[in-house]
Amino acid sequence: MPHPIDPFARQFISDKARQIEGRFRHLSLDREDLKSLMLLDLLKRRPKFDAARSQWTSFVKMIVDHCVADLLEAARRMTPTSQSNWPLERQSAGQDRSRHRSYWAPDPEMASSLKSDVHDTVRELSDEEQQICELISKHPLSEAARRLMISRSTLYRRMDRIRQQFEKRDLDKYL
Repeated sequence: MPHPIDPFARQFISDKARQIEGRFRHLSLDREDLKSLMLLDLLKRRPKFDAARSQWTSFVKMIVDHCVADLLEAARRMTPTSQSNWPLERQSAGQDRSRHRSYWAPDPEMASSLKSDVHDTVRELSDEEQQICELISKHPLSEAARRLMISRSTLYRRMDRIRQQFEKRDLDKYL
């Protein structure tokens, strides 16, 4: 039985990640993140491979295609109904906040309250943490790390500190 990270699997996963990466920018998933998710799915399902039923290449293609379909469905569910981001700048009281409705807060009042809570939490963060929030809301994680001139692992550690602030306000489910 071939090794799950054989050249064919690596190349197919890499090609598929390159093909679909643009569809996940709003979730801050870059090509490397997508490749990791597909590879993990392949490794989990490898024990189900039966050489008597199909070839290894067919199995890899099927697993990766199913993983991509699952990722696309999850991304579709997480996409706000409005394509606008939640900007960090303060909004005036007269602005219409209902345009920021999302699947998480379908009620305009709830969306407004949620947005206000998120803004309050972000304002309490340090300048560096606010900069991280702004960058990861607009760019994939690898790009945000490049702009901050830090490694992705350092960015993840700093994001964990930010996440803790959101958890204190019971907002972690909206990150």
